[in-house]
Amino acid sequence: MGILVQFFRDVRLWEPPVRWAFWLAFGLLIVLLIVFAVGREQVPTWSLAGLIGLTLVLQGIALYGNRHLVTPYTQAQRAFRGGEFAQARIILEQHIAEQSLAGKTVSADVYVLLGNALRNLGEVDESERVLRRVVEQQPDYGFALYGLGRTLLVRGKYAEAAEFIKKSLLFGAPKAVSFEMGYATLESGDAETGREILHEALAHADEPYRKLMAYHLLGGLETLVEPPPRSLASGLAYWEREADVFASTPYGARVAKHIEAMRAALDRV
Repeated sequence: MGILVQFFRDVRLWEPPVRWAFWLAFGLLIVLLIVFAVGREQVPTWSLAGLIGLTLVLQGIALYGNRHLVTPYTQAQRAFRGGEFAQARIILEQHIAEQSLAGKTVSADVYVLLGNALRNLGEVDESERVLRRVVEQQPDYGFALYGLGRTLLVRGKYAEAAEFIKKSLLFGAPKAVSFEMGYATLESGDAETGREILHEALAHADEPYRKLMAYHLLGGLETLVEPPPRSLASGLAYWEREADVFASTPYGARVAKHIEAMRAALDRV
């Protein structure tokens, strides 16, 4: 089952035309299977060849779509998305070593992913070092700027974190990350500006963990009517992990206090 789930996750990474062709063929296959199941006696025997042919077409599309998903970078991406940060780090560091030994240039994407993996492993000093190097070389790389901002945030360097995340928005980072900018600004002591940013961020924040914390910081979950606070409760798991991974930092201690307040507020609703 896990392999099947991962396969359908990978389908989302294919090029749009390949993805559309796959879903079209997959839909036709489901229709044929239903037809065979419901009216097997009325279906000509020779039509089985069509079913077999369609299955082979699907296999061909899958092989073509997955042709780019075997690189070390994409393997590390998959591990990262699955929460396997240590595995992502191993893959990336091995790839960097091999590329360096061969005298080849390593993509900035690789270093950004490595820096993010290191942060999620609690190795914030090394994460900052890796991400700062990328930003120094590519100061207009939005995702590197955001990654560095996130690392500075967990280090408790709130004002600097807000500045880097603000820059990331100017260079292509998704608008949802304005939540982190507002959070960092608020925690830096600029409550008024932080609240303004968080209000705006709610229009772009789809993830429960971002909305949950934003509502909490903007005045408490008890005052909300829409959306219902209970629908955001799943976001607690994200913050619990943050508090656990960064327990030794001021950021982690602060998040732990926020969790207590959010959990108490949700229990009262």
